Amino acid sequence: EKLKASGVEIIGEAALDTKAQDQTSAMIRIRSLKPDVVAGLVTPRDGILLHQARYNLNYHDSLFCGGTGGYTDLTLWKDLGPEIGKAVLTKNLFGMTGFSPGAKIDSMQKIITELRDEAKLERIGQGAIQYAQAARVLQQVLENAASLQSDDLLKAFRSVNIPFGDPNLYVAKPKGLQFAEDRLLKDGSAMFIQWTEDQNQQVVFPKEFAQVPPRPRS
Repeated sequence: EKLKASGVEIIGEAALDTKAQDQTSAMIRIRSLKPDVVAGLVTPRDGILLHQARYNLNYHDSLFCGGTGGYTDLTLWKDLGPEIGKAVLTKNLFGMTGFSPGAKIDSMQKIITELRDEAKLERIGQGAIQYAQAARVLQQVLENAASLQSDDLLKAFRSVNIPFGDPNLYVAKPKGLQFAEDRLLKDGSAMFIQWTEDQNQQVVFPKEFAQVPPRPRS
């Protein structure tokens, strides 16, 4: 509904068979629709199969914008291999994510440094940051709860507030981290990244976190 209200025409869908060992049929359907932009959420496994199909069909006419792990996880290059990765990840593809190593966010840069220096992680991906953020949420819940009873824990969860600029906010949430009545995040926004040929990410959106402008369609 929001896309239509913004003047975006939806011309079709291409559901992924999550049990399939190949996503060529989905990519052929996408190619037949000839969309300007392909958007969707895929897991790392499905993303790998989708990118492989795109490579095998040599299809680059559309912009692929998606999230999260299937477009941004650091394991993509390892599983796809450098040849396929360079051909598809760096061409007409933008990944949605809540974390990227290059984002211009002080608290995110500090947790990256801590995980490298203290936890000795060489490459820091989505999982490490999400687990660290979850630990800070749990910490605040336990510190604010009147007791360990379920009702008190739930009340404390609803009052979680990690504002933007807080040193304990590790994900890109300009409005901070709070939960609505449905227990989902109030700020559902995210960043978009583009991949470089040296297997690194560059944040391209939003402007306040961006490192570089988006790469033109190729």
